[in-house]
Amino acid sequence: MQQAARVAEFTGFFLLGKMIEFDKTEKIFTKPSHKRTEDYITGRFWIRKVRIMRTRFQQGLDDLRQKLLRMGGLAEQAVDRARQAYIDRDLTRCQMVLEGESLINTSEREIDEAAFDLLAMQQPWPWICGLSWR
Repeated sequence: MQQAARVAEFTGFFLLGKMIEFDKTEKIFTKPSHKRTEDYITGRFWIRKVRIMRTRFQQGLDDLRQKLLRMGGLAEQAVDRARQAYIDRDLTRCQMVLEGESLINTSEREIDEAAFDLLAMQQPWPWICGLSWR
């Protein structure tokens, strides 16, 4: 916030992806028009939607953790089967390892996608954007 106050002629306050207020920087920081802007600047900011978003993010992390554990279990099973197939010279078990590899690869792609989506959809805390048109 201090950087915007120092260098920007105009400042916008965004909350949950929506612009709440846009005005001259000095006015935003000394006499904001909207209560949400004032609450944020003075440190009194907390809103139910942000809490809900953090809860959804936490649920997404929990789901991602479960997927990782499942994939880890598949990988552990594949290593155990491969070890046993090698010891027993069992071609059937070797085939099971190869078939299981595609499940692990699919799981890895799903985890990558879920992690990317989780990060992409996570809304940051409100932020101040300063613009200078000098």
